[in-house]
Amino acid sequence: MCRVATRQLVVKKLGIMNNITAAIFWDASKLNQLENQQKEGDSREKNVTVDWMTKYPFQDAGWSNGKLISKYEGKVASVKKKIGDYTGEFFPGRLLFSRATEKQNALLQWKYGKGRSEDNMDVLFMRNGYLTYVQPRESEVSIKEIGDSLADFKAWLAEKNIPLLYVNAGSKVNPDDKQLTAWDMLSEYTNENGDALQEYLVTKGVDYIDMRQEMKQAGLDWYAAYYKVDHHWTTETGMWAAGVIAEKLNKDYGFAFDKAFFDRNNYTADTYAWKGGQWRSAHATSDYDCPREAYTYYLPDFPTLFSVEIPTRSIQWQGEYQDTLINMPKVMESREYSETDLMHKPDAYNINATWHNDDVGIFKNLMPVDNHKKLLVLQDSFGFYLTTYLSCDVQEVHVLHLLKFDGSLRAYIEGIKPDMVIVLYCARNIKKINWATHKSAFDFR
Repeated sequence: MCRVATRQLVVKKLGIMNNITAAIFWDASKLNQLENQQKEGDSREKNVTVDWMTKYPFQDAGWSNGKLISKYEGKVASVKKKIGDYTGEFFPGRLLFSRATEKQNALLQWKYGKGRSEDNMDVLFMRNGYLTYVQPRESEVSIKEIGDSLADFKAWLAEKNIPLLYVNAGSKVNPDDKQLTAWDMLSEYTNENGDALQEYLVTKGVDYIDMRQEMKQAGLDWYAAYYKVDHHWTTETGMWAAGVIAEKLNKDYGFAFDKAFFDRNNYTADTYAWKGGQWRSAHATSDYDCPREAYTYYLPDFPTLFSVEIPTRSIQWQGEYQDTLINMPKVMESREYSETDLMHKPDAYNINATWHNDDVGIFKNLMPVDNHKKLLVLQDSFGFYLTTYLSCDVQEVHVLHLLKFDGSLRAYIEGIKPDMVIVLYCARNIKKINWATHKSAFDFR
């Protein structure tokens, strides 16, 4: 697929056709066939429903009610979205009202609430031109409940000799240089929530990595480590963070990761222009716009061979990194996005990684590795690329998104018997646990 992408760029886009390109792309007929398959869509992928609750049942039989709750919760969310659409984007005179609000906000130097994200989080406009989200302060009770859930999970895993590591991936807002107005600072508490949780985890003996501190110690340019109009850190930062985790696992947990797997010099980079999800959120309710910024994906220069399974998308792929952990047809699609596509289609960061917040993903490394171990990573979208880099030097990685996986996590763990569990979330997921739905990031039952 990499050669298909290269041929499309060199021959078809740049028009470079000579004896050299003819020699390089000697199998043009086969490449044409692969290209046509990409245009028709990836037939290897089809959405299916997996009954995780039946496959991995809860010991408490009463939890069957959770399935019913989830069913009606989905219907409520659908109705809520329709109401939001017709009282927001489709509301008569919305743009006139929005413009008047912008003028008022400009007079007051108030940038709160100009945009709204898909999960109904207001977008804040930072002084440096970046966008971030509103994040409420969590109560002391909520923080302790999250900390106690992690501590209880750690104790349960310890009975099975499985260590636990929590990773606070932080957020875009630099705690030492927030780039927010005094008013907006009253609406953004990702750092305060992260600090409070970590302070409590110290008292409970839960080991953690604070990526904010790691970034400071490494001397990273904070805001350059994130996209301007998307809340994620860049793919480059994701690779660096994978190296930080690998170093911690080597030092404290008996792993033997080779740091070469987290060195960008050992990868080929391809960069193109894109706009992230926060731009879409802001633009939907105002005339905010911005130029495209750089998105880069990395393909290993070293030999790779993986098998990847994502049950809810009927994915069972085997091949090199670029044929399995990265979805090259989606890469080619997203690099050709028009301005209209950017507004309505999934953005590059989210769709180019094969696993993107699916219920379950299983990556098996079929090459010789330094770590004959099995990792279970409970993560959000900050781990999309990070876990692909970790997968390059460990035998097996299972990735779960607890906001979708509705079976028993503990039953899943008893089934796969991992050597290590990592909980990796950006600070936005430090939220009160909803015990009724079993769809909270820190519900480890």
